Amino acid sequence: MKGKWGVGKTYAWLQFLREVENSAALGLDYYSYVSLFGLNSLEELRYAIFESTVPAGQIINGPTVGTLRSALVRAGTLGRKAKPLFAPLFNIIGAGDAGEALLRAAFLSVRKQIVCLDDLERAGSSLEVRDVLGLTSMLKEQRECKVVLLVNDEQFQGDDKIEFERLLEKVVDVSLVFDPTAKEAISIAFATETDMNLKLRSKVEKLGITNIRVIKKIERLAKRLIASLSGYREEVIDQAIATVTLGGWCVYQPDNAPSIAFVKEHNGLLASIRADDENIDADEKRLAEKLQNYGYGRSDELDLVILDGVVAGYFNEENLLEAAQIVQHSIEHNGRNNSFSKAWDLYHQSLSIDDDVVLDALCEGLKENIATVSPLNFNSTIIFLRQYGRGEEASELIPLYMAKQEPRGNHLREELHLWGKEEVDDELADAFEKLRNTYFDDRDPKEVLLKLAETDGWNPEDVELLERLSASDFQKILEETQGDHLSRMIKRLLSLGTHEKDTEIEASVMEALEKIASKSPLRKRRVLSYGIKLIEANDDPTHP
Repeated sequence: MKGKWGVGKTYAWLQFLREVENSAALGLDYYSYVSLFGLNSLEELRYAIFESTVPAGQIINGPTVGTLRSALVRAGTLGRKAKPLFAPLFNIIGAGDAGEALLRAAFLSVRKQIVCLDDLERAGSSLEVRDVLGLTSMLKEQRECKVVLLVNDEQFQGDDKIEFERLLEKVVDVSLVFDPTAKEAISIAFATETDMNLKLRSKVEKLGITNIRVIKKIERLAKRLIASLSGYREEVIDQAIATVTLGGWCVYQPDNAPSIAFVKEHNGLLASIRADDENIDADEKRLAEKLQNYGYGRSDELDLVILDGVVAGYFNEENLLEAAQIVQHSIEHNGRNNSFSKAWDLYHQSLSIDDDVVLDALCEGLKENIATVSPLNFNSTIIFLRQYGRGEEASELIPLYMAKQEPRGNHLREELHLWGKEEVDDELADAFEKLRNTYFDDRDPKEVLLKLAETDGWNPEDVELLERLSASDFQKILEETQGDHLSRMIKRLLSLGTHEKDTEIEASVMEALEKIASKSPLRKRRVLSYGIKLIEANDDPTHP
């Protein structure tokens, strides 16, 4: 059975084998599975086949000390020359009476059984293909065994590939390529039809995932995710499963899928607007179209938490539940079938509707849902309306929209932050800036920094507040801070500047540290201990 790594050759073989075993139709009394990964000699391979031999009925459990003891007892009657070699092992497993067996005689007991040899392409450098295939031929012709080879033949190169293909033709009776479709891979991967698996099936098939190992990893993540979201609306569960499937595809098959960063930044409305832009990279258009066909419009709060969880391998429970609550609230008060969504459906799902009908529907849809449309989608739609001659209506919608916005809030700041790589309507951007300037954050900056020092993340409002601090403000806060809080605060400030690419914060913090370092030699030494490079006065071209 030939096939690429990860397509599920081993998984499928074991599943088929178990089905036959459960129906008592195995045909032979013993079975042995051996991975050649790292084996370096025929002696090692022979013993591995013997050691892993289990009787029919115990294939699912695999070899144990008990099955090895039975195999040794069986083999003990076949040879008497290696008692000194086996005696220590026999004593350990309580089979001293079987000590007459020897390694070669033990292998003689391997006959009339099924043998599965896996990972042929990963055998050690001292175990050559011709040796393995020679042993395979011997087991088949002289020992009446049925031998299955699982191999990724694409990994053989040069002379090894030529020799493998030449010998394979002489040894193997049936050769097949294991290359399942997504539907076939799903039927193998999901043995049971749970509600969650039924939801996963359609998503996996839509993305065309055929790698069974990847499908099983996605399934494990989905189980943990759904357990955490128990009690939430069906729409929230459906969204979570769609996103975890997409995220798993991106993380576990990066050569075929878009990056997580691409998914996070994707905006379906803007992608539609830019579809005819010749300056957009062809691969970017292809990936955007893939996401569109999958039904992924843009990443909301829940999507972002799930995608981060897939990358990390676990989900932050607190962040997950908070995001799920936001999405559930939005569904309950807005719904997915509102007039704004239906207006975009007219554009995406029909070629017979006149332009004016679509544009009128978009304008009315925005008016009717002015309080619930996200800033990102509002921006994209405003650009779309201007592009197709509805600039006047677009301008009239902006003050209506801004009247429903709050000057503060994570959602607003994150949406604006996402616009960094996208086109932003100038009039809308000015309106948001004016709104933001009406808000004054009266929190104590020192308290905010102390909180940041103790946590793994920060809010957009925190960044805004810190952007307003001068170098003298940072100096005062740092000099007032004592104990472990100080080092954590400094590290967090510097990482904040780097992560957010906020040169204002970074420059002010560095200036504050330089002022502190200039006060005395010991202060300077302590500042340097944080890994900070100071600009010496005589090295600074701007210093008199």
